[in-house]
Amino acid sequence: MKRRKVLILCIDAGSHDYLTASTLPTLQKLAKSGFYRHANAVIPSVTNVNNVSIATGTFPETHGITTNYHVDRTTGKGEFIEDNRFLLAPTLFETAKASKFADKTALFVTKKKLLRMLEAGADIAVAAEAPSPEYIQMAGPVEPIYSAEINWWLLR
Repeated sequence: MKRRKVLILCIDAGSHDYLTASTLPTLQKLAKSGFYRHANAVIPSVTNVNNVSIATGTFPETHGITTNYHVDRTTGKGEFIEDNRFLLAPTLFETAKASKFADKTALFVTKKKLLRMLEAGADIAVAAEAPSPEYIQMAGPVEPIYSAEINWWLLR
């Protein structure tokens, strides 16, 4: 079976209207040469819930992430969800490997928390917020986390 290249692109807080009104030749070429669908956000529309829904191909009631913040009912202490310990569904990387759909998988994210949440099954996993020296050598000095430039760094 010939392996296909699959790119799943998540533009957090990116409005579909904004993207379609803009000239984005690379994204337009990718959409025309492959498969493209506009997907609506899941509810609640927060970063963790939507990114995990995309990375697992499931809804919150299946993958278990329903918020960005968790309160432990036994202790009353709250914490931000920044790893995969509440994740109940396999990632698309794990599914692709188990079904032999992909030989290699890769995850590129900006924030460390998303890396920790979504990296299961990925052969390559990079967070631009804290890349390894190997990736800094390949892509150059890291840009500030809350800058547009960090996204360009990640795509190098």
